Amino acid sequence: ITNKYPIGTCIENIGRIGDRNVEFDYILQKYGLKYSERLYREYKLSTDETSKDDFNDIRIDFRDKYVVSIDPNGCRDIDDALHCCKTGDDGGYEIGVHIADVTKYVTENSILDKEASKRLSSVYMRDKQISMLPPCITFDECSLHAGKDKYTMSVIYKVSKEGKITGYNVCKGLINSKHSLDYETVQTIFDGTTENTELRENLYLLNSAVCKLNINECHLIDNIEGK
Repeated sequence: ITNKYPIGTCIENIGRIGDRNVEFDYILQKYGLKYSERLYREYKLSTDETSKDDFNDIRIDFRDKYVVSIDPNGCRDIDDALHCCKTGDDGGYEIGVHIADVTKYVTENSILDKEASKRLSSVYMRDKQISMLPPCITFDECSLHAGKDKYTMSVIYKVSKEGKITGYNVCKGLINSKHSLDYETVQTIFDGTTENTELRENLYLLNSAVCKLNINECHLIDNIEGK
């Protein structure tokens, strides 16, 4: 601008400078982080199509497994969950790692897919989060909330009683998480302050399997460094 007295048109008054919510809205507008109505319309169409095609996929049903998620307190986008069980008389374990299947709701080269590719990641501010995908997908459809059937991409590991991975399978899955836990709650369970024996036993089993895996990983690193 070279004119000392430029003329312009006010297109929107978003509020007072210094107001935290106003400043947040300004950042959304400045960097193009607001979601357009077009994105929400496509999301609605995609969920309509998904509801018609829910069980046409070849998925393994893990709803009988004791699946739990463990995240920071207050987490709304629960994108991973775990299960662990014994594999018979050999003393081994089955460990399931379940990741929310976003492709169920975001198809390749769709408007949603292109918007996510442009953003690349969620944006975290001091007390707010701007998710890479619209909140209705991030915090609802693709969040593995307890007590709800959810679509996943799953990796199922077979682990020996010594803690060595003997095999794995990658598949599409369907889960129904038993608990959405946070770290503090899990610690209190390990401290012995819960009456839910099934939950406690499953967490102890998972912890036992993971500890054995970690010990083997440490031995592998020691061997590599020793060489």
